[in-house]
Amino acid sequence: MAELYGSWEESFGLLYNWRAEVMKKMSNSVIEIDVVVEDGMPHFRRFFCALGPCIEGFLEGYRPYLSIDSTALNGRWNGHLATACSVDGHNWMYPMAYGFIDSETSDNWIWFMTQLHKVIGDLPLLAVCTNACKGLELAVKYAFPMAEQRECFRHLMDNYVKKFSGAEHMYPAGRAYRREVYEYHMSKVLENPDVKYYLDTYHSLKWMRSGFNPAIKCDYVTNNIAEVFNNWIKDIKDLPVCELADRLREMIMVLWYKRRKIGQRLEGKPCQHALALITAQPLRDVKMEDFVHEYYSVERFKNAYKRLIQPLPDKSQWPKVDLSHDLGAPLGKRSAGRQRKNRIKGALEGGGATNKANNEGKETEKEKKRIKGPTKCQKCGGLGYRKRKPRKNTTKAWFPADIGTPT
Repeated sequence: MAELYGSWEESFGLLYNWRAEVMKKMSNSVIEIDVVVEDGMPHFRRFFCALGPCIEGFLEGYRPYLSIDSTALNGRWNGHLATACSVDGHNWMYPMAYGFIDSETSDNWIWFMTQLHKVIGDLPLLAVCTNACKGLELAVKYAFPMAEQRECFRHLMDNYVKKFSGAEHMYPAGRAYRREVYEYHMSKVLENPDVKYYLDTYHSLKWMRSGFNPAIKCDYVTNNIAEVFNNWIKDIKDLPVCELADRLREMIMVLWYKRRKIGQRLEGKPCQHALALITAQPLRDVKMEDFVHEYYSVERFKNAYKRLIQPLPDKSQWPKVDLSHDLGAPLGKRSAGRQRKNRIKGALEGGGATNKANNEGKETEKEKKRIKGPTKCQKCGGLGYRKRKPRKNTTKAWFPADIGTPT
């Protein structure tokens, strides 16, 4: 690992050289590195990156929707990879910006969202969806006070079912498009007076479709776009930070190329549902543009991916940035032991101590179906017996009688 990527301590300082090379190739990019000084020594703290083609493509071909989340890194530094993703006209994930923070604190999220605000500014329409993270919710309100704040419905329900029973009306209430349907199901939910206090206190953001602004043209009730990004990059989360930042750039570069090729072959027809409605109109001269929003046009899709994300040379050819002091590794301490690759599942997902306690003493279906193989002797490798009970040598003259026993 050290020969391939360099040491972990050097990777934080290499971010300055990487930023200089990226700015040389894509000058409209926004890359910020934040440090903290301890005993006169600067230490890495936070990082933010929004590549120029991603910024301009978002502003020219975007849907006014952002999904914000972070995933834990599993290398030697136990920080977090924060991301901001949008969606294009095909409902595909559109990576907008990414960064590194040491933990999901309000201060770190405010810093990340402030950098994101510098990139896209104040948009006339914008919806920001987050998980059940109070620090992030405050940061979104601070950086984008005019945006429509949405909350992931799945995370809401994960918390809801821990306190209340009978969630059969919550799901249709959250997914309903009509306000009347939402109010009907909520009247059933609010028969328990504690539910209203709980939702108003802990889940006051928009989580129901009927409350979304229809002009945003995005009706997602979950934060799955961010989860798609987290799954997309799960195999590279153990890399040193400089290599991780560049590998993300490479992955976005390949993604842009593939979608640029797709955009060249699009025919400009809407989905089958829109075609069914358009062709059923009694008028003769029917224009598709009157029924399909501009966000879904081929032109905007092409605008989102028409710019090139430039490749970078080897790190030996990057500009050498002279720092007054060597940049030290983050001050946060890494937990002992080998870092996890997969996240820890909650009790409701089939993992965690609570689930184990509930299933204690119960034989699972997998255990019931388990079929053991033949016993194997640890000494001689023979099958059908163990070491403590060796089988007698039953080798007999299996040769023909006229040959005799071998010597």
